[in-house]
Amino acid sequence: MNKLLSSWPALVACVLALAVRPALAQTPSTDAAPVITLQPSSLAVLAGASATFTVVATGSPAPTYRWFRNGRPIEGATNPTYTLVNVGAGDVGEYQVTVTNRAGQVTSNRVALNLTLQAGVVTAGPDSQTVNAGDTATFHVTTVGTGLTYRWRHNGRLLDNSTDTLTLTNVGSYLDGTYTVAVSAGGQLAAIYAAGLTVHVDARLTNLSARGQVGDGDEVLIVGFVLRGQGTKPILLRGIGPTLGTGFGVEGALATPELTLFGIGRDGMTTVSNQAWGGGADLVQAFADVGAFPLAADSKDSALLEPLSAGLYTAHVTGVNGSSGIALAELYDVAPTVGSPALVNISARANVGSAGGTLIAGFVVTGTTSESVLVRGVGPSLGTLFGMRRALGASHVALFDSQGNQVAADDDWEADPEVPDACDRVGAFHLPHGSHDSTLLVTLKPGVYTVQVTGRAGATGVGLAEIYEVR
Repeated sequence: MNKLLSSWPALVACVLALAVRPALAQTPSTDAAPVITLQPSSLAVLAGASATFTVVATGSPAPTYRWFRNGRPIEGATNPTYTLVNVGAGDVGEYQVTVTNRAGQVTSNRVALNLTLQAGVVTAGPDSQTVNAGDTATFHVTTVGTGLTYRWRHNGRLLDNSTDTLTLTNVGSYLDGTYTVAVSAGGQLAAIYAAGLTVHVDARLTNLSARGQVGDGDEVLIVGFVLRGQGTKPILLRGIGPTLGTGFGVEGALATPELTLFGIGRDGMTTVSNQAWGGGADLVQAFADVGAFPLAADSKDSALLEPLSAGLYTAHVTGVNGSSGIALAELYDVAPTVGSPALVNISARANVGSAGGTLIAGFVVTGTTSESVLVRGVGPSLGTLFGMRRALGASHVALFDSQGNQVAADDDWEADPEVPDACDRVGAFHLPHGSHDSTLLVTLKPGVYTVQVTGRAGATGVGLAEIYEVR
């Protein structure tokens, strides 16, 4: 009893603290998110002069500032004003500032710093703009004089254009960034002007199907995919074998496929498998929801419907008891809604040039805008980078639309100068210089597309088809 009484003051204090806490929590907050009341302005200055960008913002508590040049933070630029001294060609570009406090963040307009070496040559620089993926963007610089020459650059890379107007058709997300034009008069640099391009995209990758030969060892049909975003979403996976023969007349179809899903997501490790899908009602409904062809309830095809969080996954189609044959692996995003995890990378690995012949991967783009995708046909690098002993030799990749028309083809990944930057954007492993892998960087309208990976000059082996969403 004495022990209980001695504890009473502490107990009373605890109860009082609990009683007071809700009242404290309900005290109105005086925090206010930042608001920009004066945007920075574009500047055109003489070489060697100074340039100052200014932003005015309100907010409580007092906000902090971070200035950016061409999308990259500027070291030490953390005040409402940012001044450059002795401006030169290397300073030309787009500038922007973020204003932040604990209640929120706001970002200013993008503005340009332009350089003038000969006054009066440039009367109006190109305008920054925002376009939808798949649309056309045009930059124009207005000049006075004769014998002028023009050099355009995108994020510092020289473009093949020497006129006062730069037109970009079927714009993809990989074409966003900063564009500059250097104008020369009489062989002397007269001015450098900058403008920005923002590409709006709301398209998404929603499913993948891959057909290939299933055998022993490396001859496993593998579909890989990456989900990015918050929450979970249902993903439908199918390993089709016998229905290829009975329903579509495919000779040598795999009689008894087994489908196994491996992955690591935000919710932990995943390993689940299926043989003979069994006709479950939830699977039947999922087939109908995504428009997949039906399967007989007693078929030996396999299927899984799993709620998955953001992460990395692979689905393997193998033959039960070592059986072999042609199989189809399918991946469907059952709920491709904004705000849920999105498919940002899908891939398929299979043997190329055996009984199944070509590695065929189909994918779907949905949305109201076009979508930029990086498509790779990887063969030799599977051997040189990952030690795969039966890797495909020199590869060839071709892309077809739903009507069977060839959209693009490639057998030399280094032919397109935009490809290395696109690989960096999507986090794709780098292909070695001189390798005989193949790559396509294309902007596609919503629709159904097919990728075919083959070996050049009759080469055979394990090949990889990859499709990345480029943002």
